[in-house]
Amino acid sequence: LKDPARLFTLPAAAQCRAESTEVVAPVLEGQASKDGHGDLEARWSFRCAAPEKLTGLEQGLFAAFPRLARLEVQVAGPQGQRKQ
Repeated sequence: LKDPARLFTLPAAAQCRAESTEVVAPVLEGQASKDGHGDLEARWSFRCAAPEKLTGLEQGLFAAFPRLARLEVQVAGPQGQRKQ
C-alpha cells in the first residue's frame, strides 16, 4: 500500500509522480471493530506536470488485494472535484 507506483498506472504524457502516501489501518494493529469488520484507509496523492493529459487511471488494488470489497475515489483536477 505504501508503493503507489505498483498499484496505479497513469498516462506517461501526464508526467505524474507520487507525492504522498498515508495508510491508516487499525485492523493491522489488531484493532477490528466490534463486529469483526476491519476498515483500512489509504490516501495517495499524485502531482502531474501536464494534468490535461491525465485521461485515465488504471488501478491494481483489487488484483493486489483480492478481499478488497470497495474503493472510493476523490479527484481534484482542472475540471473540479468529484468523488466516485
